[in-house]
Amino acid sequence: MNQSFCLTKEELQELTGFKYPRKQIEALIFMGVKFRVRPDGTPAVLHSDLTPEKAEEPPPKRRPVEPRFDLI
Repeated sequence: MNQSFCLTKEELQELTGFKYPRKQIEALIFMGVKFRVRPDGTPAVLHSDLTPEKAEEPPPKRRPVEPRFDLI
């Protein structure tokens, strides 16, 4: 059984909706998908980066700190 750790060309096309690497990279950036660029200029997306366990939750929103003025 030959299982790759990266998405295939077909899977990458299905994910991004584009055939050409430059457009695929733009789509991945737009979607916030983590990827690497191979030496040939094509994007590489790991299967592990798309699994729910790896999904990062955005950091909790913090209230802005209001300045305190202690006047005597």
